[in-house]
Parts: sequence; structure tokens; C-alpha cells
Amino acid sequence: MTVEDLNGAGKKLLALVQRHHGYVASTEIGGTPGEPRHGEWKLRVPVGEFDTFRTDLEMLGAVQTSHLDSQDVTEEYYDVAGHITNKQVEESRLQEHLRHSTGTLADILAVERELSRVRGEIEQLQGRLRLLANQTALTTITVRMQEVREFVPARGTSFLAEANATLQVSLGAMRDLAKGLALALVALAPWALLLAVVLAPFLILAYRQGAFRRSRLAFKLPEDPRA
Repeated sequence: MTVEDLNGAGKKLLALVQRHHGYVASTEIGGTPGEPRHGEWKLRVPVGEFDTFRTDLEMLGAVQTSHLDSQDVTEEYYDVAGHITNKQVEESRLQEHLRHSTGTLADILAVERELSRVRGEIEQLQGRLRLLANQTALTTITVRMQEVREFVPARGTSFLAEANATLQVSLGAMRDLAKGLALALVALAPWALLLAVVLAPFLILAYRQGAFRRSRLAFKLPEDPRA
């Protein structure tokens, strides 16, 4: 849904959850300066309160999309409960066997390990049963809100705002250009060093040949007749 003020709508949402005897499982709010913010809440509300809660929720803003699905966990619930009963019977038999055991120490340790394994499976199944019971008692509602109060339209802005936006774009382009040139110089530096090493002998040889020619030319100059 879209709302005029995300802060105000969020407070009303929390009050609504408390009034319907639910709780907030998680909250996430984000956004950037100058742009509309958005928020997401995952809520747990009693099944008996779901219909009235949903009706009250639609009063907080303009609903854009709505999705509803359900899952029947009745069969799984009774299946898990049956597994727990069977495991508890197995646990009782192992405990009885351990109390009247006359076997060796190795046999007793083996029975204790088996008893520990069965107990672990029972606890795991009981945890699953509690989760299924919670799912049948509470419903999960995910609410996503998009704020429109702080939205700045692309058109209809003042000249100063447009000039400031243009300046920011220009400065950003200059920064990108300077960064690009700096990176280009860094990339060319190793090649320039390699080129200098390769060309150095030729430059030295050319310099020496030029110096030698200049010395020969100076040596062949005629003497001044006035001397």
C-alpha cells in the first residue's frame, strides 16, 4: 500500500497489531534522502482476529496489491503427534530394559545410546508439533508500505532547484573525468617505464653520435686569417 506519511502509518500499524492481540515478528524501513521511503513489517495475528485486522489495515493507506493463501496442516499435525506417541512407547521400553538389565557394561552403554537417540527424536518432533500449533493459532501478515509524502516530482521544480541539479550533474561529470584520467595515468605508468628502459640505449647512442659529429665539425673549422 502507499501512505502519505510512513512514520505515522507505522505507528498506527503497531497500535493496530496490539489492539488485535498480535505481535511484530520483523521490521525493515529504508530509503534515500529526497526520495520516498518504504517499509516492510511481518506480523503475527490470531486467526480469529484476521478478518477484522485486515479490514482495519486497509484504512491506513491505498492498497495496491493483496495476496492471500492458506495451508492445511491438520494431517501433518496428527501425523507428528502419532510419531511422538510411538517414540515415547519405545523410550519406555528402553528405560524398562535398562532398569532390569543384567548384561555387560557394553550392553548397558548401547542401550543408553539408543535411549538418548530416541529422546532426541522425541524432542525434535515435539518442537515441530509446537510450530504447527503456532501456525494454526496465528496467521502471518506481511505489510509493505511506500511513502509518497516526501516525493519530489521530476517536473514543476523551481529554476534554482533545476540549476542546482544541473550543477551537481556537471560536478559529477568532472569528478568522473578526473578519476578516469588518473586511472589512465596509473595504467600507462608501467608501460612508460618499460618504453624508457627499451629506448634508453638508443637515445644514449644517438646522443653520443651527435656529440661526436659536433666535435669533428669543430675540429675541421678553418683558422681565423686575422689571427
